[in-house]
Amino acid sequence: MRLELEVASSDEEKEAIEKSYRMWEWTYPGAITDKTEKLLKKARLKKKIDELQEAYDQLD
Repeated sequence: MRLELEVASSDEEKEAIEKSYRMWEWTYPGAITDKTEKLLKKARLKKKIDELQEAYDQLD
């Protein structure tokens, strides 16, 4: 989008590009972003579990 805005020849063209981007952003499937958030949360939890398991093992 930034590149398109930089090469736009008029203010009207820039407005059309921004409007198109906003429409895309509003209609972007929420399930994809939800899935990404879920995967990130799982990765953080897995890392924390691994850290705790390592600390636990060191106590034995």
